[in-house]
Amino acid sequence: MHISEIEMYELLREKMDEREAKNLVQYIESRVEHKFEHAREVFPGKEDIYRLELKIAESRDSTNKIIAGIELKIAESKEATSKLFADSKEATSKLIAESRESTHKLIIESREETNKKFADVNLKIAECHTKIAESKNDLIKWLFTLILGSTIAVIGVTITILKVL
Repeated sequence: MHISEIEMYELLREKMDEREAKNLVQYIESRVEHKFEHAREVFPGKEDIYRLELKIAESRDSTNKIIAGIELKIAESKEATSKLFADSKEATSKLIAESRESTHKLIIESREETNKKFADVNLKIAECHTKIAESKNDLIKWLFTLILGSTIAVIGVTITILKVL
């Protein structure tokens, strides 16, 4: 419902005197204007909305730039992490290869040294067998000589005893 000041004044003048009707209309008008001014302060106008839209657009641009910067930093970090991982993987592979090579060399050297020691031990065992065989032969010769000498001596004594008798 919409009513003008004049219409309101006319309606009120019928019910009260002219001065009171005029004062009441002015009071209502001032209250309405006050409420309207208050509403204008509280609710944004077209210019306020336009400025807010500009600020929102600027904020959006600024936020997009910040997000783009963050995304760039994240991409750089991912790339650096990937490179670091690849470098450490390569270094680890090299260390493993070098360790295997060193271990292989040590095993070969140990085998060669062990084989030499086994060869030396086998040579000494062979020398011992030779000395034992030589000692055995010498012992057999001495025993044979002793038995032969004893047998000749016994035969000689027996012949002498038989000649004497």
